[in-house]
Amino acid sequence: MDSRIKSISFFLLVSLLLASCKTVSSEKSSVKSDLTNAKPCWFETPSDENRTGIIGAANGIFDGIKKPYIKSRKNAYLAFSNYLNINPDNESEISENTTSIALGNHTIYFLDEYYKDSVVYSYAQLDNATFDKKLCKTSSCIIAKCSPTWLCELNNTPKVNVLGVSYLTYLPSKQQNVAIRNALVTAKYLYGVDVDAAISFYTAKSNNQQINILKEKSAINASADKEIPAYLVTNQCSSEGVLFARVRFNIDNSVSQKFNDSSPQWITNPKYNGIDGAVGNTDRRVVSGLFSGQIKLAIKRAIVQLALEQESNIKEEFLTIEYESGGSLIIRSIDESVQINLKVKVIGLHVTADEENELKVFAWVSKV
Repeated sequence: MDSRIKSISFFLLVSLLLASCKTVSSEKSSVKSDLTNAKPCWFETPSDENRTGIIGAANGIFDGIKKPYIKSRKNAYLAFSNYLNINPDNESEISENTTSIALGNHTIYFLDEYYKDSVVYSYAQLDNATFDKKLCKTSSCIIAKCSPTWLCELNNTPKVNVLGVSYLTYLPSKQQNVAIRNALVTAKYLYGVDVDAAISFYTAKSNNQQINILKEKSAINASADKEIPAYLVTNQCSSEGVLFARVRFNIDNSVSQKFNDSSPQWITNPKYNGIDGAVGNTDRRVVSGLFSGQIKLAIKRAIVQLALEQESNIKEEFLTIEYESGGSLIIRSIDESVQINLKVKVIGLHVTADEENELKVFAWVSKV
């Protein structure tokens, strides 16, 4: 009888322990799920007027040699080396216990990592050991609604900003690098771009019938492979696999003002506010299907338009053929061409969506 009571008591004790374990486990799961829509505030705003920060990323899978966060911290350290134009110290090693590291006369401080989608992100600050460890809700990232506003207001700051865009890369940890690289391509236009463009318009009219043909051919290339000034990612957000990064360059901004987000005046008036600008747009997807390609095409068209306004050669020809029956055929051709070097920058981007959710991109450029 005693053994039977002991068995029942033991069973009840084990049951209570199991129940308490399940309760603790479910409590931990709920906390984790509550945080899935939150992330460190620095993830979307790495740098601002009060702090200089850089995010380093690496594959979150451990290769058995170095912990992933050691690689991501190393990448942040190397990015600061590039930003400060200081050669990294080959003798300085980042280990599991490294929370700060010297770089020239500066000190780089590291914060605890953030993991997302098999990628580890390390946040590093320059000469500042005080971190903002707050969590922020993931902001909406809808460029067609200018949300956040910095997506459309690139240059309302004292320094020049360029938007970098990247679709999903074969390695998710490389996506930010691709977005920055795309921004650097646009930034090179600040130092000169060779524009070679030709537009031909043909009209053939006979009685009540008319045929119009428009032919365009253009090429733009950075005219000099100059070293790009120091840059930082100040803001970033992502939507449906597309990463948008606002890259700030250490270049004084001659056009620093705020424009109307919902209906920018410059779309219909490229010379708005006395700015010598031009607008290009594209309302359909490019061959690659990438949104970044659509932005590049809109920028290219704006640059070509600005070049044509600066200096172009125009040739016009008429040909009239009269028939014995009384009818006639009038052929007219207008050729406009330009070869010029310009220094330009993108001062505005605006995106709208139609009923089928197809995006139309407007790009506003001006001479530097």
